[in-house]
Amino acid sequence: MKKKINLVTGASGFLGSHLVRELLKRGEDVRILIRPTSDISSLENEKLEIFYGCLSDPDAVDSAVKGSDRVFNCAAYVQDYGPKDAFRKANVIGVENLLNSCVQYHVSRIIHISSTDVYGFPEHAASEEESFKKRPGFRYGNSKIESEKLIWDFYDKKQIPVTVFRPATIYGPRTPLLEEMVQMMRESRYIHIGRGNVHAGLIYVDNLIEAIMLSLESESSIGEAYNIIDQENISFRQLADTLIALTGSRKTYPVIPFSLAYAGGWFLERIYYLLGMRKRPVVTRMIACLFGVSQEISTEKIQKELNWASSVSFAQAMKHIFPDS
Repeated sequence: MKKKINLVTGASGFLGSHLVRELLKRGEDVRILIRPTSDISSLENEKLEIFYGCLSDPDAVDSAVKGSDRVFNCAAYVQDYGPKDAFRKANVIGVENLLNSCVQYHVSRIIHISSTDVYGFPEHAASEEESFKKRPGFRYGNSKIESEKLIWDFYDKKQIPVTVFRPATIYGPRTPLLEEMVQMMRESRYIHIGRGNVHAGLIYVDNLIEAIMLSLESESSIGEAYNIIDQENISFRQLADTLIALTGSRKTYPVIPFSLAYAGGWFLERIYYLLGMRKRPVVTRMIACLFGVSQEISTEKIQKELNWASSVSFAQAMKHIFPDS
């Protein structure tokens, strides 16, 4: 049987690099589309077919998609602050180019990684049937909404074989979130936003990849979107306390009320945007919501339809991430 050719976008990123290694471990042929400046040192010993270019370049996308059987779109501009055109270029225009190429070359499966941010931090366990909610100034979430609207329009009009995953906070080895938290702790810059007891919405990267693989085995997953977080209710306070214990950092950190952090983020963003500053403020509204608003979502659908459950627990995950601690 001829092996399928798998294209992974965003392969230099956190989720994409983990997905590439899993596909290779399963004996799959893998090609990646990356920018010429991307760092793929973590994949340098892997047997890959490499295409260079950006998703915003239709010709580069065409070259990578042509001959691919399955496309995994892990690429995105994931930031809590940044210029509007950067979000649109990567998360909307890039997705449209990818979808057009997938239609042209008759790709058999498309996996798109979206985000629970499409629900706009609703403060309740949103299900997949919930309407998208734009938040003024939340450029990342709003761009993910636009990309999903494109996907479902393509699905309705051109019957593309797409499955969408909406994770909350993905974590694992080399995840930027944990690296930044640990760095801030070591430099005594870390702060707690609110009481820290809200659901962090964590999804361990291996658990997410397992769900992706399950979806490939199910034809009924085509045309479906799936929320996904681990079953354990881990708070950001628990995550922070675990990182403190594992890294030997300071044991106490200042606490800022959520309302104050959100107002401070709003003020700093206004100033930074007015001054044309591209550097990220010390706090933004999105960061305040990430740490101060519950990220719990309903995972009933993915458990029922894909028979998925997180196989790696939080305790096991932390041992994988910090093996020497």
